[in-house]
Amino acid sequence: ENVDVEVARLVEDLLVGSGARGTERTRTITFDGDSRTIMVTMVDTPDGRVRVDGWLAPAARLRVELRLAGAAPDAPATSEIVVSDDSGRFVFDGVAHGLAQLLVHPIDEGDATRVATPSLVL
Repeated sequence: ENVDVEVARLVEDLLVGSGARGTERTRTITFDGDSRTIMVTMVDTPDGRVRVDGWLAPAARLRVELRLAGAAPDAPATSEIVVSDDSGRFVFDGVAHGLAQLLVHPIDEGDATRVATPSLVL
């Protein structure tokens, strides 16, 4: 949609299991762009959903949007928006598994470049 969006590239994707008897998995993904780095850690929760903890560098208060593809081919896409804190930290809790994308927007529309990640699977 927007030509002023910077696309971050995947730098690292690390999956860590909790051992042979554990079921909890943690996945950490880092995306790097010219203006910003986005790191997210995804943890499966007991209710079958995902908690997404993220950090922006350089740290700033920015709007972070998590776009989620529809569960069925004809289902509409949805999105959730949070604002990162002054240290660049943000959280999406109780997210359904599926295809997603992160977009980082300035709080005030003219302040900074928007950054988008490639699609990722939660």
